[in-house]
Amino acid sequence: MNSENENERLIRVACEAVRRFRSGRYSLPVYSAVYNIERHYHSELRIEEMAEHLGLSTPYFIRLFKKETQMTPNEYLVKYRLKIAADLLQNSNFSISQISSEVGFQDSNYFTRCFRKQYQVTPTQYRNFSGQKTK
Repeated sequence: MNSENENERLIRVACEAVRRFRSGRYSLPVYSAVYNIERHYHSELRIEEMAEHLGLSTPYFIRLFKKETQMTPNEYLVKYRLKIAADLLQNSNFSISQISSEVGFQDSNYFTRCFRKQYQVTPTQYRNFSGQKTK
């Protein structure tokens, strides 16, 4: 991803995070976790480290997060990564392998399984439906 697109994405993430926080949609710990996930989705994120950083036990953090978002932190992370991947499939010529790596999946086969589960089509089919061609 080029740095201009990445900067634009970070600005959108920050603005959305502020909007969510102001709306009272999430408590401060969940807001912080969501912001962290959306900002660092491409990195290895450990739920235990997020909980510790927030001063919460891991089980309590997971329960709180699920109560407010209707999904676990890991589910949120995977769903967010797939959302970014879908955008890249539509708007770039990166290979499927490059996209899976770019959004934080270390295994492109696992990425494809998750993508198919979320969108009911493979990444290649999704790209073809959106009119993009593979490299």
